[in-house]
Amino acid sequence: MTTQPKISQNKQRKMEAVESLKVKLQKAKTFFLTDYRGLTHKQLETLRKSLKKVEAEYLVTKNRLLKLALDQIEVNVQSFKEA
Repeated sequence: MTTQPKISQNKQRKMEAVESLKVKLQKAKTFFLTDYRGLTHKQLETLRKSLKKVEAEYLVTKNRLLKLALDQIEVNVQSFKEA
């Protein structure tokens, strides 16, 4: 009898995050990569509210998880800076 190796909860969450990003990216007509550093919480909330009005959203995610999702849907972003 073979058993599946256990996946840590943290790795499982990351895999789910990548899958969620992949689905969102595939459904998107377009997407933008931005650097949110320097924005205040209030500015981010204002931005999110404005985007919601036009049926868009602003997501903050780890660069590595985004890169994995982009690789899985075969999007080549050459200028993507890995942190």
